[in-house]
Amino acid sequence: MMRPLRRIQESFSAKITVLVASSVILTSLVVGLATTHSTGEFLTQRMKDRFPSTLTTSVTRLRLWHGRQLGELDRIGHSETLRGDVGRAMAGGAGGRNSAQSQVAYFLRLVKPSYSVYRDLLVLGANGRLVAATAAAGASRQAEEAWIEIGENGFENGSSRPIFSEGGVRQWVFVALGDTTVAPVKQSWLVALIDLDDVAGTLSEVKLGNGGDLFLLDDQGRFISQPRRSAKPLVGSVAMQVPTRQQGPILVERRSTFDGRQVFHSKLHVDDLGWWLVYEEDYAFAMTPVLEAQRRIWVAVLVVGAIAILAALRIAQSILKPIHGLALGARRINEGLVGVKIPKGAPDEIGMMIDTFNEMAMKITLSQAELQYKNKMLNSQNDKLQDMNDRLEKLSVTDGL
Repeated sequence: MMRPLRRIQESFSAKITVLVASSVILTSLVVGLATTHSTGEFLTQRMKDRFPSTLTTSVTRLRLWHGRQLGELDRIGHSETLRGDVGRAMAGGAGGRNSAQSQVAYFLRLVKPSYSVYRDLLVLGANGRLVAATAAAGASRQAEEAWIEIGENGFENGSSRPIFSEGGVRQWVFVALGDTTVAPVKQSWLVALIDLDDVAGTLSEVKLGNGGDLFLLDDQGRFISQPRRSAKPLVGSVAMQVPTRQQGPILVERRSTFDGRQVFHSKLHVDDLGWWLVYEEDYAFAMTPVLEAQRRIWVAVLVVGAIAILAALRIAQSILKPIHGLALGARRINEGLVGVKIPKGAPDEIGMMIDTFNEMAMKITLSQAELQYKNKMLNSQNDKLQDMNDRLEKLSVTDGL
């Protein structure tokens, strides 16, 4: 481990390579993280922007559905035949009352098949007295139950809170019957017991993505409709959290849903119906475009980073190659070699250094050649001088005669 680090510290090329690579990698990492974060925020916000419109559209469908139930019941209640029979049943003697009640029951049984959503139709008089019903079994108990709901609703046209039973989720819908010219009809109501399975069908018409879910909760946090993404029956069971009223704009939060999945969750209270409409998007499905976009960004960052590193290495090599040539030439001159010449490089600062080095090497070569020539001449003169000295020495010891 220490040897590679020492090499990096001693090698100029390694230093440049590490510097360039680290700079490119760090820059690519910062750009990738910033781009990924901003892209994720943008796409997530675009996804969250769908929640208010989806909830608003769904609430509009729910209100239309509810208004249709009240409207159809009110249309039945406006029948002169029904109102006349109800008036006679409430005002006549025992015999006339029984006959009128039979007529009312017959009328209700006659119209009920035209409205598949109605499980039962009732007419209630003052103090919740049962006038007539389409089903005799349990009519008194149903009348009492409906009367309680009418009283809690202020004796105005409307609907009750959801009623959970083994047969599903039901609801009472009621309208007041007014006076007629046949007989006074005061303090009487036409009541229908409806299945809320039909409202689940209304919600199913709202188009959602593969990870979308739309369902209803009552004020106690119980499921009124079955979530699309649950295979387990949840109608009537309590949700993980009892909804609380919220003020201001529709909020979108990330949380765990009924089966433990991470979802984007939003809800809206439908005040006139007393229901919570919940819209959820599975986090994994919703973030698929975000994750795909982030994956493409990182691939692009890696490709650009690799190209930048290769380009930087090529540039570093173009710088280091003439520097290595200079170092080799200096080493050869130091070793006493002559005639050293480095190939001319690019016309830049390093190229100027190479030109200067070649000029210096040429001057050193010429100076060395001149010095060698002078040494040769000096050696020749020394040889002549030595020869003359030898001759003089012989003459000094030899008689001339």
